Amino acid sequence: MIRSGVPQFVHLVDEVKNKLKNAIGRPRPFLSHRDLTPCLPREYSESYPSGHSTWYVTTSLLLAACCLLICCRNADSVCCRWAVRGWPPV
Repeated sequence: MIRSGVPQFVHLVDEVKNKLKNAIGRPRPFLSHRDLTPCLPREYSESYPSGHSTWYVTTSLLLAACCLLICCRNADSVCCRWAVRGWPPV
């Protein structure tokens, strides 16, 4: 199940990231500041949002959602009650 969902997840994240990059349109720093010399091969797509940051955030959210689903198999579990009622438990 996970293996079949990964390509869809990758495609969706890339699609959203690219739409945001096109909508925001922030140029790469070496394009707007000619005195900068990149130490890696140049990319010419927009610079924001960062591809690395996008991947870290979406993967973290996906893992958190998976953990929550696993915890909530038992509706009386502590983490399920915290998720429904908020943190910290009162």
